[in-house]
Amino acid sequence: TSKRRSSRSSSPAPPPPQPVLPIIDTRALADEVDSGRYPSMKRYEEDNHANVCLLCKDGGDLLCCDFCRNAEHIECIRKRFIIKDPEPEDDFMCHKCILQVLARRTRAEKRRLEKQKRDEQRRQEEAIQERLLNPGIKKGMEYPYLASKGHDVNELLELLQDAQTRLKQSLAASKMNNARRKIMGCFYAKK
Repeated sequence: TSKRRSSRSSSPAPPPPQPVLPIIDTRALADEVDSGRYPSMKRYEEDNHANVCLLCKDGGDLLCCDFCRNAEHIECIRKRFIIKDPEPEDDFMCHKCILQVLARRTRAEKRRLEKQKRDEQRRQEEAIQERLLNPGIKKGMEYPYLASKGHDVNELLELLQDAQTRLKQSLAASKMNNARRKIMGCFYAKK
């Protein structure tokens, strides 16, 4: 007996979902570049932009990138990103410059998150060390613990001030007694 699989005819599987295109604000990206956030990216000052679209390799109504030599059709770039129709005074970025800025943003965000994670680990390690050095601290009881330690320190300071005052009084009394002895010594020596 051979095993057979029966294929049931059912409705065709739905097509896979289309990837969601990122929404890009090229003005914000241009402002980041102009602010110096990415020092290696500068405005492209020359006037020799490409005559064909970087993406489709056709000529026609091209937008020139303000940050490199590339030129692209707005329709071609919209196949990769969602961007609004640029105004004549708006800066334009080709898809390569957009990807470069987005990659740098991602790297910066990754570094920021790594630093935040390291800082949090350091704070946790310091808290563990503090608990090991001061076992009286329980989690959530840091303020009462510190308040009690502050009270203990104030009591010690009062004791030290009191001892200092008594020492000064004792020194003053000792000086006075030495002066009296000298006077009395002279008085008895004359007789």
